[in-house]
Amino acid sequence: MNTEWRRVSDIFLAAMEEPDADRPGFVARACGGDPALHADVTALVDAHGVAGDFLEQPAAVDFPLPPGGAPALPGQRLGPYLVDAILGEGGMGIVLLATDTRLHRQVALKALAPGLANDPARRDRQVREARIAAALSHANIATVYALEDIDGQLFMAGEYVEGLTLRQALGAGPLGGGDLVSVGTQMARALAAAHARGIVHRDLKPENVIRMGDGTIKILDFGIARMPEAEAGSGRLTGAGTVIGTTGYMSPEQLDGHEVDGRSDIFSFGIVMYELASGRHPFASATAIATAARVLAADPPPLERTSPPLPAGLDRIIYRCLAKDPAGRYSSVDELVAALASLGPGAAPARSVTAEPTREAGRRWWQWHQVLAMATYAGLVYPVWHAKWWNEGPVMWGLLLVMVLAAAFNGTLRAHWLFTARFNWPAVGSELRRAGPWVRGSDLVIGAVLLASAIGLLATHMAAGATLAAFGVGVAAASLIIEPATTRAAFPRDIPRDPA
Repeated sequence: MNTEWRRVSDIFLAAMEEPDADRPGFVARACGGDPALHADVTALVDAHGVAGDFLEQPAAVDFPLPPGGAPALPGQRLGPYLVDAILGEGGMGIVLLATDTRLHRQVALKALAPGLANDPARRDRQVREARIAAALSHANIATVYALEDIDGQLFMAGEYVEGLTLRQALGAGPLGGGDLVSVGTQMARALAAAHARGIVHRDLKPENVIRMGDGTIKILDFGIARMPEAEAGSGRLTGAGTVIGTTGYMSPEQLDGHEVDGRSDIFSFGIVMYELASGRHPFASATAIATAARVLAADPPPLERTSPPLPAGLDRIIYRCLAKDPAGRYSSVDELVAALASLGPGAAPARSVTAEPTREAGRRWWQWHQVLAMATYAGLVYPVWHAKWWNEGPVMWGLLLVMVLAAAFNGTLRAHWLFTARFNWPAVGSELRRAGPWVRGSDLVIGAVLLASAIGLLATHMAAGATLAAFGVGVAAASLIIEPATTRAAFPRDIPRDPA
């Protein structure tokens, strides 16, 4: 991920926690006199005030459909096709339901808007989509039958899929149990088939997935998919650094304008599955740019107490798909399919009655651990202070100073963790990862000070020295063994070691 974007995103998200009147001053202080950084963060903050839902808006904006721009009306004939209805209109054009009079079957006709029909770039994009989709043959991908040139206008004729988009299905509430796993497995298998042909969809979202009456899933719209063979002969669809896709469903690397591979689709898959499971988007914000900032820097809220309840283990799969670093996700969709299959037939919900209390108990213990560590380190300053009276000298005074500074630094970071867990839960994961090395380091410094103080006392006050040495070993063991284990138990999604 772009380091500068990370800095901008972190400051922006922190600024959103401040009252409106205090934000300018906070941003100025956080940017530390860097004018470029200040300008970027200020632009994000200003854009956040613009109302509107941008989750479904493309990052590469298309021209609006011209007034009266429908290329055909119901009852009109287009070559061998008889138009039955208009299925939908969008920025790029229109989708028609038509009857192929030659084969006597209904098809979906996708056409560019009349004002764009002669735009070479738009026509090239439509040809690319037809070629890419036609290269795929899978039960969960809508079939493309033909690319027709009728009176100078291109029409892509494909399978008419009758059903509801996942966006429409979400209107009835989140999916649950085996139903959710079935939808996810079918989507994953379709993506696996595409990736096997070197095709990356790059625009997976609920609007591009239809669920038929029998439960079958069909993925549509390969308009911005990347297919190396298709791009080799006619130039790239996008250039280096270009951002194209739908803001709320792009991976961090896609937002950064980097080259993407199948792991980018896995991230988008994770967003769609999170939304189907909870009924809410994990990174939703008021504007496209604010949503992008959350995708780049924020962790998704925990999937807890969902209704219907999640099948056991599905949350770990979704969190792994949403890893910011592509290396933290599944290495391929085939691996993702295997993880979904491991949930078992029917994937019964069963978060057991004790599962949720166990997770909550783990988090309560983690919080008490932080409080206990802060109190213990503060208390251990006293024996080190007392030790200097038994063994006067600059070394013991130096050890006392280091102990005080390390305990204060460590306590401040742990208090920050507790505050974040209480008031800004989505940021807990990133704060655990960011501050973790500093906490571990100061733990070990405290342990080292205790051992050094013990060595200075062993000759004259053996019992006190042995006690300090025991405390020093205990601090090191707690830091290196006990606390990492409790953190993984309390926040399994934030520690990318889960084999699921």
